Amino acid sequence: APLRTHFAASHILNTCSDLMASPAKRAKTEKETPFDESLVTVDVPDPLETLRAEFDGDDDEAFDEEEWLDQCSEVGVKGESAFSRNTVTIFYDGASVGSGEFFHLDRMESGNFYQECDMESGELQTIGVALFERDGATPKLQALKRLGPAVGEDGFLYLSKWHVDNAKLRNKVFGTAGEKGESESAASEELWSDVSSAALRKLLTTTVLAHNWTLVVYIPEADPHLGAADANRLRNRRNQWRSGGAAPTSAEERRLTDVAIARGWRLDVTPFLRNGFQQADELLRVGSVPYFFASYDLVSGGGSPTTTTSHRQATALALTPVPAPSEPVRDEDLRVQDVVRRLVDGTGTASQVRTSLRGLLDSGASLRRSCALQYYICNYLQGVATPRAPPSTPSPAG
Repeated sequence: APLRTHFAASHILNTCSDLMASPAKRAKTEKETPFDESLVTVDVPDPLETLRAEFDGDDDEAFDEEEWLDQCSEVGVKGESAFSRNTVTIFYDGASVGSGEFFHLDRMESGNFYQECDMESGELQTIGVALFERDGATPKLQALKRLGPAVGEDGFLYLSKWHVDNAKLRNKVFGTAGEKGESESAASEELWSDVSSAALRKLLTTTVLAHNWTLVVYIPEADPHLGAADANRLRNRRNQWRSGGAAPTSAEERRLTDVAIARGWRLDVTPFLRNGFQQADELLRVGSVPYFFASYDLVSGGGSPTTTTSHRQATALALTPVPAPSEPVRDEDLRVQDVVRRLVDGTGTASQVRTSLRGLLDSGASLRRSCALQYYICNYLQGVATPRAPPSTPSPAG
């Protein structure tokens, strides 16, 4: 499963939202002509043709359609699980400017929902357990229950990838993929949002997917929207998390990375907000990933007054940030937990524990970081087992 980006501070998201929705800046870059949605098209390949293209039989062996039909569903190619997978190509005025990927499950024909999700991928297993009971029909979240019983019926759709390449779009519209002035860059961002939003709506309501799903889920990614410097800083941070081999980053570098990640994530989810997607606030915990979902009624226009139509409206919507430990955990913080465990299991007295804790704090340990780590571990395990609303008490990381 792809590594998803986590964020820390709510003020970063709010600041980015304010910048993106600045009325003064928008007034300077308002497009003179309305967006022509007819220039946006999406292509979902026929699953049988996909298999034909991948066919690697001997030269003398012909492709037998009847033999391969059982590996196809109406919407995609089947794997080992009951899920069907397919890809999407996004076009603007005839030019390919983006792509996507989705996984579709007909819950009426599947057996154990959790098992089918797990057979397909670890990421789908996590999503399935977070949103539904084992039958795949009973929602766990109040937000899903409010959408009505239909979200637990028929097709379940996970949009695993969705990306409109702004450089390709600029090249098509402005004749160059290079850096532009502030006015043109802002106009390009709004056009990007228009194209991505229109393509998403057409995929979900006018292709083979139309009326074949009742709930769609998406997890936004910041990476496609990062510049070279921000991407490099994020790469260094991930290397630190994985192996500790990279040089420690400064507080200023971490702040710059957080701001860039927050803005990238916020931009990535904008086309989805414009199509009625909602944030699964009940699943937000320290270290978790943000889930966004929508019912067919919400996307097709039969749903909610929260459905937005413009880029400006979507960027002005307030979203809940994902809490996370704000500082890297040190070895001394881990030893704090070991010391406290001695008191819990009876291998140390209260006086011994206090003495040991004072020594750790003097050497640089932080009770706040240690508590944040414990909070993260508990919530992660709880989320995998039985997701529920986070406690009302503030996060120790805050």
